[in-house]
Amino acid sequence: MHVFTEFEFYCNKLPDYYDSLLLNPPEDSLNRSVKIFYKNMLGEERAESRKELRVMFPDLPWSKDFKKSESLAIWKNLTNEEQKFLYLQSPKGYSIAKRFVAPFIQALEKSSYNSEFSLQSYALYTTLLNANQLQGKNYNNNFLLALASLEAVRSGKLNLWRFVCLPELNIYISQGKFIEWSCIFDTKRYDTLSPAISYDQKIVDSIVKNTLIDPTINLVFNDWEGLFLRTISNNVNLYFSLDLLERKKAQASLKYVRSSIIKWVKSKTKYPYNIMFISDFIDFDSFVDAMDSLSMESFELYKGIFNEELEFVNKSEPNIGTLEKELKAMRRIRQYAVEGSVIGSSFLGQGVFLAAEYPVQQVWNKLTLLQPLSALFYVKDKDVRNI
Repeated sequence: MHVFTEFEFYCNKLPDYYDSLLLNPPEDSLNRSVKIFYKNMLGEERAESRKELRVMFPDLPWSKDFKKSESLAIWKNLTNEEQKFLYLQSPKGYSIAKRFVAPFIQALEKSSYNSEFSLQSYALYTTLLNANQLQGKNYNNNFLLALASLEAVRSGKLNLWRFVCLPELNIYISQGKFIEWSCIFDTKRYDTLSPAISYDQKIVDSIVKNTLIDPTINLVFNDWEGLFLRTISNNVNLYFSLDLLERKKAQASLKYVRSSIIKWVKSKTKYPYNIMFISDFIDFDSFVDAMDSLSMESFELYKGIFNEELEFVNKSEPNIGTLEKELKAMRRIRQYAVEGSVIGSSFLGQGVFLAAEYPVQQVWNKLTLLQPLSALFYVKDKDVRNI
């Protein structure tokens, strides 16, 4: 009798993605299944079994490739658990299983949860992997998803969160005096809420269906962006051109922008999003200081990320000058890096980031420059492209 290791035990509970791989097993798994099937059979018994297999699976190309058809028929006749066990014995199957299962076992060992927690957490973990468009290719991210799953079961809560762009925002100034902010909602370029709403609901429904966890989706808006990025015109920051008193007025007036955003979100969907702002976590001066203090060139990935960001700015704002494009790309990278650090250090950091802003991989790369974040890539770029 085979005694399952902990690794094999969790492999038998792998996500649906793994089941789809069983439809096209590697040759060594097929050959092993044939050997096991015929192990204790004599000649006549083998011949009779072959006849039965041909009757059971008449659509296989028996006359064209008998050996391949025979092995596929035997494979199809196995239970799901038997198929998984044999698939795991192949180098290909072991490699794939390791990307899924090993991160969870590593997280389990680090967290020291009991078996009741581990089974519930694994159910949540595999649910998240099933929704992940990357299908478990990133080991480190899978490890973080496993930690988030364990914490969610321990606490009974799962905080899912995603950033949403501010609406089109303009600052009005007259003779050095702040007048007001104006918001324009539902413009294609700035509306990163709407494209992913249906996907938000799907992931919540999936978690509720497969686990005992009731997830919450937190939408985070960087309201401070209105001051340091959205007021730039011809390389001049209009907000910082104001004197200190007028800046305080402009900053205080953002409460009306926040109120308008909350009303807009509620008008777009009946799903009870929890709406938050960066100002809930950090004050404006501290946020700007954190951005200014970053020496981005010291990050190994910075050059690649900068080139990607510059390409994005070129597409979204082709009419601005080269220097302004480079400065905007640099500001955006610093902004996202600090945002990821701020949120990652908060209670949301124990949850899961929903990567729903185009381009999803690039946004995640920027957010995680300073702080690792578990991410769920539950949409594709084509689903949320907004430029």
